[in-house]
Amino acid sequence: MPLVLVRHLSVSLEKGICYGRADTLLSAESLAQIPEFTRQLIAEHGPFDAVFTSPRQRCRWLADAITTENTVEPALAEMDFGSWEGKRWADIPKKDIDEWTKNVLTYAPGGGESLLAMAERVTPWLEQSTQFARRTGQTVLALTHGGPIRIAMALAKQMPLTKAMDIPVGFGWAVRLG
Repeated sequence: MPLVLVRHLSVSLEKGICYGRADTLLSAESLAQIPEFTRQLIAEHGPFDAVFTSPRQRCRWLADAITTENTVEPALAEMDFGSWEGKRWADIPKKDIDEWTKNVLTYAPGGGESLLAMAERVTPWLEQSTQFARRTGQTVLALTHGGPIRIAMALAKQMPLTKAMDIPVGFGWAVRLG
């Protein structure tokens, strides 16, 4: 059976703000959409035998709406953007953005976490969960963020990790692996 990865719904920040590990809240519109969103998610991809969630509240609200018997999994957290967190992308020095673009795999934005470090954190959990789902025939749900989903998709498609950030992952998107 599959591993289903779902990105949280839209957040309460204005567009153009860098956030990753920050515990940004869902928008009022997203909060109102949770009951219908989770109903559709279960209808299309469920039922779920195991539910895991990022520690961030924007994911935990969805997990709690599906089941109170969910597991908080630190490996599912978004990339840590360090000192860039909460800043407008336009206010981050161009030279820093250029350096990240040039060295997307190893550069740690704002002194936070590099793409490679995130992949090293996320990949073991993805492998264990996929193996568990296949071995047991159970469907595993992970409520997470764009970064971990991009890593999972790049690995599944056997793409270089340097291309992972090019993969579009919208709010509320579900990706079924396996």
